Amino acid sequence: SKKSVERFNQCLVILSEIEHYSLEEKINILERGTAAPARMKLARLYKKTESIEKVRLLLDKIILDPSDDIELFEATEFMDLTFNLKKKTSTTQLLSKAETLWLDESYRSSVEYGAKVSLEEKGLNIDRSENELWLALFGILFWDLLFGEKAQSLANEFDRIPKSLLEGTFYTSHEKDIEKRLEQWNDLEPLILKNYTQAYGKKNALFHWKKNLFDKINRMANNKSKAIPITLRRIAQDYKSNKTGYPDLVSYNNGSLELIEIKGPGDVIRKNQIVQMRKLQEDGHLVSVLKVHFKVDPAQTYTVVDIETTGGRANTHRVTEIGAVKIKNGEVVDEFHSLVNPQRPIPKNIVRLTGINDQMVKNAPLFSEIAEDFQKFLKGTIFAAHHVNFDYGFIKEEYARLMINFRMPKFCTCAEARKYLKGPKRYGLAPLCEFYNVELENHHRALDDAKAAGQLLLLINKEREVQNGASNDS
Repeated sequence: SKKSVERFNQCLVILSEIEHYSLEEKINILERGTAAPARMKLARLYKKTESIEKVRLLLDKIILDPSDDIELFEATEFMDLTFNLKKKTSTTQLLSKAETLWLDESYRSSVEYGAKVSLEEKGLNIDRSENELWLALFGILFWDLLFGEKAQSLANEFDRIPKSLLEGTFYTSHEKDIEKRLEQWNDLEPLILKNYTQAYGKKNALFHWKKNLFDKINRMANNKSKAIPITLRRIAQDYKSNKTGYPDLVSYNNGSLELIEIKGPGDVIRKNQIVQMRKLQEDGHLVSVLKVHFKVDPAQTYTVVDIETTGGRANTHRVTEIGAVKIKNGEVVDEFHSLVNPQRPIPKNIVRLTGINDQMVKNAPLFSEIAEDFQKFLKGTIFAAHHVNFDYGFIKEEYARLMINFRMPKFCTCAEARKYLKGPKRYGLAPLCEFYNVELENHHRALDDAKAAGQLLLLINKEREVQNGASNDS
């Protein structure tokens, strides 16, 4: 079966990554491959050994009979870069044409939403789209064919998705009905309303019944773009290849429709996204990429947090100490500190590292007893820390135990230091403090570490302002 072939080729790639194998042995393993991902890995190894003719023959073979759209994209790209003197990948070309959008740092944890708000402030009508809006429009338009009396059976009682989509037979089974609806694209509002009303709330694997979903579907359905029915036909013909990779936002402006992919700092445009964007352009859509950067605002308030814990895993270990400093306009304006009773013994290696022992936390408050005060301290600020995902993950897990959903914009002083402070050789908290003469008296005690990370944050922001220059004010 196709799935067995895929698994076999994946296994070959895994085998070829075993370190003690020589390059020739790895090639011998991959030469048994007949599909993705083994063939593209083999092509790259051929190039590494300068077997250029073998590279060309293999790429020709893949392009003539690709396993899927992504393998075709990779092979075509590799062919262009190797033989056609193309200097830039498709990703590089996309990003070189992308405009920059400057956002307030409060949107660090919700970049797409921040971009939506910013574009709406410029007078554009924007909806969040991604995959779900397209699949919701597709699902509602063809609901009766997918799930009604005319539909084939579901794949199984747990996966609420029609077999016809999984097996690729949906379009051929309902071609006349599908084409009739797509031809009448400009007059489908009554059908969409009828299907939405009858289907509302029913479980399915295509989309979720979210608030304002009907309004979003209706806005897209009422758009007169000739490209939309072409995209819907592609989904009907090959659901598995066209269910993902859609851009984050859709913009409606003066009757036109534009699809916008948002690339936040550190985000990578995946191969399936590039493939889908190319298809959407071929369908006739206007597709663009917006690169997001964050403004440095001296008035922005940060809470720089450090925690000590009983171990390294947030879901199994607990917090023993919290230290935090609030910074605004380049100054520390407030502090928060508390030992925390973890309700379990502290391991000896952790005691040696932090100096915090069971006796010290015996009469300390439980996290539940300081949770409200700490939440008030954090309110309206950006959660900053050195290796922020560690501290943030523990705090989020502690609140989750209290059935409280914790979400804040995050700022990592380690990641940002690597980006903006180019002198140091090491970017741990202690080495950075030593390099920049930042005071760090009691390393691995929460408040002292938080104060030190706060001073590093100020150094980073100064450098960000210098490097970003006048663009920061645009």
